[in-house]
Amino acid sequence: MQQNPTSGDRTIELNTRKACCGGKGAGPACVLSYLAVPLRFALGGLFLFAAYNKLFIENGPQLFAASVKAFKVEFLDPEKVPGLFQLAVFATPWIEIIAGVMLVVGFKARAAAGVLGGLLVMFIGLIAWVISQNFDTACGCFGKLSPFCPEKIGYCNIVQNVVLLAMALVVMLARRQLFSVDGLLGEPKTCCGGRGSSK
Repeated sequence: MQQNPTSGDRTIELNTRKACCGGKGAGPACVLSYLAVPLRFALGGLFLFAAYNKLFIENGPQLFAASVKAFKVEFLDPEKVPGLFQLAVFATPWIEIIAGVMLVVGFKARAAAGVLGGLLVMFIGLIAWVISQNFDTACGCFGKLSPFCPEKIGYCNIVQNVVLLAMALVVMLARRQLFSVDGLLGEPKTCCGGRGSSK
């Protein structure tokens, strides 16, 4: 009895998934794929919340601009480089919104996690600078709110951002994004990346 092509393709796909998620050496890739799902929602949601507080609460944009100015970094000095200062204040929350939405819906999630990871590395550097100079500065990461750390910038903020960076790295390393727009659009369906590949 000859197997029709559709059934045959389905059998190959099921065998490939079994090899990927159950075969030797494929376990970590599959674990990352499942672990990335809640991390995508958590990381994307946190950045959306942060951006909302920077943009839409009362005096949010002004407070965020004041917090950036308070970092006293020369390349973000509003008097010396007003253009770059204004770009940072305007662009940062919108980057957070766009990348946050992409993470939550799973559209180009690895790229979105990479963008947010880059922001986090920059934030960690700026916070380390503030601590080293002993400035009395509020973070402004979540607007008026400071849900995880004291209002004044300190080592807690570095720990907070390192944890978020680790979350972003997990999403970046997960080559298969489950429950995502990427999956609906036909992105690679195996845990390990390529269609029909168990590498």
